[in-house]
Amino acid sequence: MPPKSSKFRGVTLFRPTKKWRAQISAAGKTTSLGDHDTEEEAARAFDRAAINKAGAAAQTNYPLREYAGEMDALRRVSVSELVATLRAKARRHGTQTSQYRGVSLLKQTGKWHGQINVGGKQLHLGFFATEELAARAYDRAAIHKASMEGGVVVTNLDISVYESEMATLKTATRAELLALIADEKKNENGAASKAARAARTSGSHVPSGSGSGRGGDTTTTTKPAKPTAKRPSLGYAADAYGSRSGSEEDADARSARPSIETGARDVASGGSSRETTTRGESPPSEGTTRDLTREPDSS
Repeated sequence: MPPKSSKFRGVTLFRPTKKWRAQISAAGKTTSLGDHDTEEEAARAFDRAAINKAGAAAQTNYPLREYAGEMDALRRVSVSELVATLRAKARRHGTQTSQYRGVSLLKQTGKWHGQINVGGKQLHLGFFATEELAARAYDRAAIHKASMEGGVVVTNLDISVYESEMATLKTATRAELLALIADEKKNENGAASKAARAARTSGSHVPSGSGSGRGGDTTTTTKPAKPTAKRPSLGYAADAYGSRSGSEEDADARSARPSIETGARDVASGGSSRETTTRGESPPSEGTTRDLTREPDSS
């Protein structure tokens, strides 16, 4: 069973979730700093809260020099804002899809969503092709937010990256900020498209229909089939429910002729009564009858 306590100050294992909880006491009150995936993350959350509380005199888990770049910001930020930031960071690590603050992956489209909390509401910054573009959008919005509302600026990339934009970001309205972010996204997407086109055109290409047989698009032409003439029927007309081929009908007609001629001789000699059919006369249709009792003319 894992230990209940941690080797780090201000960190304990929260058994129901198997996460490491960071907390700090101030004025007789214990404040939770979030449940973290690793013991080290919880220890650093405690360290930042301790620096906010006691400054350079804080007793931290890691050496103070590791927080030298954050020291001034951690001292200026309010306790409530720092606690909210640390808790939010812990929640993001549980289900986060990005390594950057304010960035998440939209799995349906494969794009990165940038957003920031302003005045208790999430401000949509756009959807970006890369994770870093979304992180930069968040950073610019964070600089603008700090200039409007006050407080510490916490960015994903080093804040010196935005040195040339600082004056514009601090004085811009929200609409101007969003327009600036949109322009940056458009420029980056345009550069990416240009690079992709250059990569495509740099490769060899065999023109379509060149006949070389080595790569390139090929075009296959299919000649239309010649219409087949329908063989005319040589026999009797088909009834309304089916048809018979001419060869079958010719065979039937040939086999019927001897019987017809035999029947004519039988009738002439006084034999049984049969229908006489002269050559060239069509036989009766199916379903019809003729009077065969009339004797043939003796002449």
